[in-house]
Amino acid sequence: MEKLASHPGSKKYNSPLHRLADDTKATDNRNKMCELAVAEWNPFPDAIGPSCDEYPFAKSRESGGMTLASGKSCAQMYAVQNADDTYTLKLDPNYAYPTWNEVCGRAAITASQNTAAGGALGRFTKNVRLLDRDAHYVQSGYESCDLSGVCDFS
Repeated sequence: MEKLASHPGSKKYNSPLHRLADDTKATDNRNKMCELAVAEWNPFPDAIGPSCDEYPFAKSRESGGMTLASGKSCAQMYAVQNADDTYTLKLDPNYAYPTWNEVCGRAAITASQNTAAGGALGRFTKNVRLLDRDAHYVQSGYESCDLSGVCDFS
């Protein structure tokens, strides 16, 4: 969110995400970003997990799947686990260095982290009764993190 030029979901930059309630379109977004052969998903071997996580979310109108043919056009990252059980997000050397003008990012993470994030998003949309096209911001607690330094996720 911080590094991408459009800052999708950032309150600081007044760049909200907008809910996509169409499950079929969200699945199509997810497939383009991660699942289908066109996505050309080839995560770095040192990644802690093979699960592909994309941002902005597939269930947002800002998802890369809304405008791109493939997730290979996103900024590419992977997570590694540190000795102290925190995680660091790194740029994936299997892909070109990002320009940060990409509309999306994707990373290789553990399936449990990916599932937890998706579940939290689903609970949020229900709890606040977020309707299709409603604007919302993302607050992860890591908004000040960028890839020029170390970003630890415990």
